[in-house]
Amino acid sequence: MIKATFQDITNWDKKIYQSIGGSRKKKIYTSPEQEEWFFKGSKQNKDGTFKYPTEFWSEIIASKIGKMLGFYILDYNIGYDKNDTQQIGCLSKTMLVTPYIYLTEG
Repeated sequence: MIKATFQDITNWDKKIYQSIGGSRKKKIYTSPEQEEWFFKGSKQNKDGTFKYPTEFWSEIIASKIGKMLGFYILDYNIGYDKNDTQQIGCLSKTMLVTPYIYLTEG
C-alpha cells in the first residue's frame, strides 16, 4: 500500500523564482540532498484562515493511485513549513532536470 507522507521542510532553502501559474501560490525548495521540490500552498480565506480544498487532496490521491497502477507519475505528499504563511501544502519533487529542461506554462 502506498501512503502519503508528511515532510517538515521548514529548514530547507527557498529559491526565488519568477512565475509559476495555477490557482495556488507555489514555492520552490531545495532539500538537504540538493533536490528541488515544489510546495503548493493551501488557499487562504478572506478572514486569513486557510482551507485544504479538494484539489490539494486530489493531487495526493491521484499520485498514489497512479503509482499503484504502475504509471511514471510525480509523487505528491504533504509538506509543512512553520515559517511560511500557508504552512501546509502539497509537496512534489520537480520533474525538471535543469539546465536541460525548462518549464513553459500554457
